[in-house]
Amino acid sequence: MNTPPAPIQSLVRRIADRVFFRYDALHIRNFTYNSFAAIVTPLIWIISTPLYLSLLGAELFGIWLLINSVLGIGGIAIAGQGQACVRYVSHYRAAGDSDAVKEIVQSGLTLHAILGLLASTVIFAASDPIMELLVKDAGHIREIAADATRIAAIGLFARSIDAVFHSSLMGFERYDQAQKINIFVNVASTGANLGIVWLGGGLSEIVLSTIIIQILGSLLKLRILHRYIGGFIRPEWNMSRFREMLPYSLKTWVQDSLGIAFGNADRIICSMLLGPAAVSYYSIAQRIVEQIHGLLSQASSSFFPFASALHSRGDLTALRRAYDSVSGYVAIGAVGCLTPLFLFADEILRLWIDDDTAAAAAIAVRLFCIRFAFLSSGIVNYHILMASGQAGFLAILTIVQVPLCIVAMWLLTAEFGVIGLPMGQFVSIPFMVYSRFYASRNIFGSLDITSNVALISISIIPICIAGAWWLSFSSISLTMLELTFAVPGSIVVVCLAAWTMIVACQRLGWLRSRI
Repeated sequence: MNTPPAPIQSLVRRIADRVFFRYDALHIRNFTYNSFAAIVTPLIWIISTPLYLSLLGAELFGIWLLINSVLGIGGIAIAGQGQACVRYVSHYRAAGDSDAVKEIVQSGLTLHAILGLLASTVIFAASDPIMELLVKDAGHIREIAADATRIAAIGLFARSIDAVFHSSLMGFERYDQAQKINIFVNVASTGANLGIVWLGGGLSEIVLSTIIIQILGSLLKLRILHRYIGGFIRPEWNMSRFREMLPYSLKTWVQDSLGIAFGNADRIICSMLLGPAAVSYYSIAQRIVEQIHGLLSQASSSFFPFASALHSRGDLTALRRAYDSVSGYVAIGAVGCLTPLFLFADEILRLWIDDDTAAAAAIAVRLFCIRFAFLSSGIVNYHILMASGQAGFLAILTIVQVPLCIVAMWLLTAEFGVIGLPMGQFVSIPFMVYSRFYASRNIFGSLDITSNVALISISIIPICIAGAWWLSFSSISLTMLELTFAVPGSIVVVCLAAWTMIVACQRLGWLRSRI
């Protein structure tokens, strides 16, 4: 697999050098491939979704998304273990203890294999009652869904093993290697699945194809990991390592498992109350916006081990500078992408679905834009809390937040339909704001109210302006050609406006982000 073109490497080098305040080839590669993967993944989704909808139909496409949500819930069994693997592999690698690194990886492999097999067995055995609960159609659709779920349950075990190899490479700060393989897996599985559907295949064939390509990707990661471990990797139960990782793993398990439940509950609620077809349209609205959040989160994910190393050395000055700088860049990226999406939601959705459905889904898109504009301030905040060992706080926050969101989504969806799902998720915004202030106080010793308020305000002011514009000129429509120029043009304008606001706040002493 080829590296990104030289001009892209050069641009990323200049950006990453500003972010991390030093030139480091490894960080440059990680930043490059995280960013590259974060762009490729949504592009694949944007291209493939209309084709899947056309070839499968809204109902079967919704069933496929629902199966993925069921597997996501099954992933609770291994939730949090990957974060523990990243933390302890990076810790012992920094200490030069290669034996401990190998023991961590092999113990993680054993634990993932046991928990993954357990989760897979449960979903395989319970596939029929699960689909009876989630799919209203009592005919052939439910049978198709149950058959595909049984095959997908086998893939959950393969995904559990892959999580160990992926997390271990992250612990070695080899995001570049992991992302190369992930890009290959995404491209290959999408191409194969579209080909299968084009030739008349169904959901079961699609799921099986995805599993096979996932296993191939896992083998490639294992081969690379062998070089860094310095020997053959096999399952091994090391009780001392398990006890060492257990406290951190339990905290991250609580946090991640509730996060997984929250991340998949919306589709399950949608299917139970509105049917599988509604899952398709809701998921399009959600994932269009979520791709932006995921892009920014993935592009900045290499900040986690970098921050962990700085925190371990006690270099809080460098950590604060990097934290502020990365937060500023994430804010610019978030507001630059979300604001045009808010403005042109109707026109963009018409690329996928019919006009009537697009008009209804566009409201959900705009609500998601508002939510993710707030949550963008929490992306880097999450990384630094995890890197500084504050997993317990995040777990407690998640325990309180997730049940409230799920209840709110259920009640509001029953009352307002699809738009009730994003409305219910607004409950998470106050928790994100609180965690931002918590990180400032407990890591750097100051609430830093002015800086945090300024950064959050920069993330939402353009969305507020876009909302006022939309309410005043909602009848405006654009042709495809006009949209082609309007979207990138507005991205540039809003990014420049956000950058100007950050620089102005910095000059006024309200913000310390180095842009």
